[in-house]
Amino acid sequence: MEHKTTLAEKSTTYVFGYGSLMNLHSLWRTLPNKQHVHVATLSGFRRKVNAPVGDYLYLNLVECHESKTNGVLIEVTDAELALLDAREIGYNHVDVTERVSILVDAADDTPTDLADVRIFAFIAPDQHHPDKHILRSYLHTCIQGVPDEHRDQWLLDTEICNTVLDDLANSHHFAPSAEV
Repeated sequence: MEHKTTLAEKSTTYVFGYGSLMNLHSLWRTLPNKQHVHVATLSGFRRKVNAPVGDYLYLNLVECHESKTNGVLIEVTDAELALLDAREIGYNHVDVTERVSILVDAADDTPTDLADVRIFAFIAPDQHHPDKHILRSYLHTCIQGVPDEHRDQWLLDTEICNTVLDDLANSHHFAPSAEV
């Protein structure tokens, strides 16, 4: 009988991607040819654009007990996690293992038991920055990583309080535009 290695047997580290890391072209800027491993849900957090990096705001996760946030799991080595730490300036990688559930389809035998697995999400302090703006190109980058049928809901579930600047010539733009 062939034994199939499952997520829980790997004893490894994953990053929960909920924004630009969901877009493979954006992910590949830091981790070339890396793939998403699983679609997952993080309980107790919602997306909010309030993480200041330089002059602009980027996506963040903020605690909200009744919320669930969909995203992807990316398997990483310690060296790859260090590269993502360098990319995600102003964020801390926070252990969210206990709050993650893996979405399993009928054809997939991935267990929901996450023993011996560490899952981190990049989270910045939840602060208000009324003087900072959001780049539309950044939102495009994020939404391009979301399946078409879930884009409207992704936008509805993302708190955007600041002005969005129309900068579609910016370098965050990796693929054909989605409407934001």
